[in-house]
Amino acid sequence: MTSSKLQRPSLLVAVCTYIGVVCAIQCLTAASTVAAWTSINGQADRKSLIDALVRNGFTRSNAETSYRTFLIVVAGIAAMCVVLAVYTAMSHRTSRTALTVLAVVIAAFAATGPFVSELQAIFLLVCVAQLWSGDIRRHFRGEAPAVRAPSPASVPAVARPDQAMPSGVAAPTRRTLPQPVTVAAWTGLIGSLIVAGVSALELFVLVLFRDDYRQAMTDSKFMADLVRQSDMDLDTLIRVATIAAAVLLVLGVAGLLASIALLTGRREGGIALLVMAAISCVVSIVGFPIGVPWTVAAIVVIVQLRKPESRAWFAKT
Repeated sequence: MTSSKLQRPSLLVAVCTYIGVVCAIQCLTAASTVAAWTSINGQADRKSLIDALVRNGFTRSNAETSYRTFLIVVAGIAAMCVVLAVYTAMSHRTSRTALTVLAVVIAAFAATGPFVSELQAIFLLVCVAQLWSGDIRRHFRGEAPAVRAPSPASVPAVARPDQAMPSGVAAPTRRTLPQPVTVAAWTGLIGSLIVAGVSALELFVLVLFRDDYRQAMTDSKFMADLVRQSDMDLDTLIRVATIAAAVLLVLGVAGLLASIALLTGRREGGIALLVMAAISCVVSIVGFPIGVPWTVAAIVVIVQLRKPESRAWFAKT
């Protein structure tokens, strides 16, 4: 069943896009692990997990088969989530319910991965929660979007015929953000907050615990392989990582300030956020595939800020 009588909230399309992208990334992750099953790197990546299963009573053959089957199932569920996200964006009620259940499963799988995958799990759960709140919930109920009643202070008093308005005093007004502007601001705020937080943590470790970080990179076989593939020595790679973390921290903080300014109704905040979204789009493409969620977020911000409702609002501010 669909809910098509009312106009779809912009937030619904944005949330479904985020869910679809994250699930597509997890689908590719699981599928690539299965595809690289017989390679040396693939065997090394799953060795600790297979050993844990063997210690818990599995034979090595059964452990390998079980884990491979599990990954195939996860890849299939993630692919289903991508399709369900499309139908949910088209206001299909049953798809929203199924997407909620299956997306939580994918989030649980992502939470077992590295730090970037854990961030995607958190991002995915936040988006799933959005499917059942606010205007999206009202939309699927067939209700009109909530309209905030103006506060008494925002309604100009009606002057009586025998009472003149004081000269030089303008009636107070209240500027409410149109939905596309709100979606763009919150998208920028959440994305910038994650980038700034992760970059600050990474910069903290690289600056204050450089020797420990270098030792960890040396001891990890996976990280040692990455260093060899980068065609750089370890010290150069650490310097590049430090510079990259500093640049991303600056971009994250700038995006935060622009988003907050836009949420407070400042026109210059929207202009700054549009510029930051364009920069983030380029930077995140360079960081493919890790930067894919931020590429999508930047595109959503640009699209939302270029909508007619957003342009009309900026023209009046």
